[in-house]
Formats: sequence, C-alpha cells, structure tokens
Amino acid sequence: MPTEPNKPCSDITRLKMLIYGNAGIGKSSFCSKIEGALFLDVEKGLTSLPVYKVPICSWNDARQVYKDIKESKHAFKWIVIDTIDELIRKYELEYCDEKKKESLGNFEWGTGYDAVKRKVMQFLTGWGDMPYGLILISHAREGKQTLLDGSELDMIVPSLPNYLRTLVESFVDVISYFHMQYNKEAGISKRIIDCDVHDNYVTKDRTSKFRGAIPMDWVAFKALFEGGTK
Repeated sequence: MPTEPNKPCSDITRLKMLIYGNAGIGKSSFCSKIEGALFLDVEKGLTSLPVYKVPICSWNDARQVYKDIKESKHAFKWIVIDTIDELIRKYELEYCDEKKKESLGNFEWGTGYDAVKRKVMQFLTGWGDMPYGLILISHAREGKQTLLDGSELDMIVPSLPNYLRTLVESFVDVISYFHMQYNKEAGISKRIIDCDVHDNYVTKDRTSKFRGAIPMDWVAFKALFEGGTK
C-alpha cells in the first residue's frame, strides 16, 4: 500500500497529447520544433519540414516502428503520429480486406467496430506505457459532444471516428485545439493553441498548466508546463 501521495508529473516528455485543427493551421510545424521527435508520417505531408520521419503506408509499418523504438537504442523522446485519423482509416480498410467485408458496418452486431477499437487502443496504450511523449495529430470537423448530463452539444471536435473518439480523448492528458483568433480592436488574426474548457470546441488539460490563448510555438508551450511545475 502507498505510504505517501503521488507526485504530479514534472516531465513534459511523459505527456500524451491530442492536437487538432484545420489542415494547414500549423500542427505539424509546431511539432517539428520539438527536440527528439520522431514522426510517423502517415499523411505524407512533411516534405517541407526538417524532421525525423518514418513513412507509414500500412498498419504493419506503424507496428514495426513501435517494435523498433521499444527494442533499439535511440535518442528520440517524442513520438508524433501524423495523423492518427489516417492511421485508423488504414487499419479499418486493411481489416475489412482481411475479413472480406466492404466496411465495418457490414459486420454483425458491431463486431467490426469492436475489433478495430481493441487493436487501436492496444497500440496507443503500448506507446503510452513507454517513457516517451506521445502526440496524436488530428484534423477538425463539426460534431457532437456528449455532456455529463447526457445532453449533446454541437462543437468542433477531432476528426476521429465516432466509435473511437471518446476512448482516444479519455486516453490522452491534453487535448489542444489549434485555430485562428481574431482581435477585432487590432484588426489582426493570430494562430493560437487553446486547452481551456470551451463551449465551441473540445479541449482537455489534466495538468492545469495550459491556460489562456497560447502562441502556436513549442518553446512557449513547454515554458508554460515547466513554469507550472516549480
């Protein structure tokens, strides 16, 4: 039995984050500034960024990177899956091909969705158990968020499949929405990161350190976390 309370995490490389926003807003560019980051390049959209990357053309490619990271010596501190949306889509297609089904909806009693759900969460949990930071990049879409009272609210949400979104959102420590903020008085817009609770988009912050409109800059983001641990 424990004899003293758990100490809050003070190492940012132990965080699991889901970041999302419209295409081109700067999610991959933000992650490219992270020291020791390895990208699982699923969408093939990193050609203009100086990053360490592994092309991911199939689910097995992603599994192989997991195995290599786990079993080999390396200097990587972060794993960035760009994007988790497309990686899930790849596995859905591969699983349907394997079972000779046109789509997950063609499986009886939702067994197709359940099988993909188990495999994806097993994969993510495996990454979460390793001593590296994990960032899942997703696009944004309009969707519904179920509130604690059971009601639903129209919001901007990560573009994950509905049958998996709640599980992934529960798995991560931080959900950040990347978007443009318009300053009416100044007449200018700027790119920001938002982790605060909001009525219009999904966010989350178990650390309670990412407050307010955060510049879309890794150094500033990291400084907020480290400032809150002193």
